[in-house]
Amino acid sequence: MRSARSFTSTTPSSRPRAEVAAAPDARRWLTAILTLALFGATLGTALDAVHVHTGTTAYAHPVLFGQAWWVPPLFASASVAIGLGRPLAARLLGRAGRAVSPAMVAQGMGLFVAAYVASGLVGEDPWLCSALLAALFVVGWLRCDGSGVGLLLAALTAIGGTAVEMALVGAGAFAYLHPSIGGVAVWLPLLYCCASVGVGALGGWLVDG
Repeated sequence: MRSARSFTSTTPSSRPRAEVAAAPDARRWLTAILTLALFGATLGTALDAVHVHTGTTAYAHPVLFGQAWWVPPLFASASVAIGLGRPLAARLLGRAGRAVSPAMVAQGMGLFVAAYVASGLVGEDPWLCSALLAALFVVGWLRCDGSGVGLLLAALTAIGGTAVEMALVGAGAFAYLHPSIGGVAVWLPLLYCCASVGVGALGGWLVDG
């Protein structure tokens, strides 16, 4: 009697679709990480130079353009953390949120850059600067996000980023020349909120766009 043919082996056509989609998805995440790191190391460092050359901050041991050697890697890692926050939160909470378009990325990043430059130009007036950055954040959030999750991510970014800068100031790595509280400017959390919107939109578009 002829034995039954075994069907235990898996043919390519019978593999789960999730396995087929895994490679492209992994490539998108890797591309997002590399792109965000590059943006942070270049654009982030350039924006930080605005603070240095407007007399907003000063580094204890500058090596180039008044900035410390660790500024590019710090901004690269911050950009990756902030940028991936949006797509990670969407997956953890099971909420896709508003689809991110290139126009949203341009608007969000443009408002973030404007907030950074404004903080350098009018940072000596903490309350005027705070009001301006708050307005830019609200506009950015409404146009590029508009979700409760986005507000939560902005708050977490503000808390985490401000805490890191307070620690660096406490360690003597750099200083705010017109500090308001804890050695940093009172408007700093609002600048991180703007970063959450702009960089978060970029990360969302890179992963899911």
